[in-house]
Amino acid sequence: MEQEIEENVATAVFVDYVGNAAPRFEVKLGDATLRFGRVEPIEQWDAPFNVIAASSISVTFGKPGRNWIGRSHSLWFCDVFDPGQFGWFELAFMETAFKNLRPPIEPFACLPYEVKDALDGVVGSRQVAWPATLLDRSEPEEFIDRWFGWFADAAKGELQRPASMPERPIKDIWR
Repeated sequence: MEQEIEENVATAVFVDYVGNAAPRFEVKLGDATLRFGRVEPIEQWDAPFNVIAASSISVTFGKPGRNWIGRSHSLWFCDVFDPGQFGWFELAFMETAFKNLRPPIEPFACLPYEVKDALDGVVGSRQVAWPATLLDRSEPEEFIDRWFGWFADAAKGELQRPASMPERPIKDIWR
């Protein structure tokens, strides 16, 4: 993804961060920011499935203080559907209807232990907004094109909050 931006978006500005908490990369285009988080190990997590590592991707625009400034999704290396069959999965979360306050980033990324109730199918303050979707490493175009589209929309000031949530049907999300 980073290489695609470098080769195709001459006006994009990559931000250099250092340190253990630095993102994998962050790039700005106008008021838009695309951030790909650093991969973090997940220790001792095995319910309702195994998650070994987690990261996130986000696109934001504008200034904090607006009602909505972008979206983020979790990227988990896990065996969500078949025990022992690991892969990178994209998923995202939302606040439930009984919370009156909508977050400025929605849907949003979480670490597994932050959304245990949602993963166990228990009604809680957070629920799944984007079901676990396997990232096909041999054909990453759908993932890259979708995020580049959101990044381009954000740069033009046209990125929209999802009209409804969850955005995709949530059926049999877990095994």
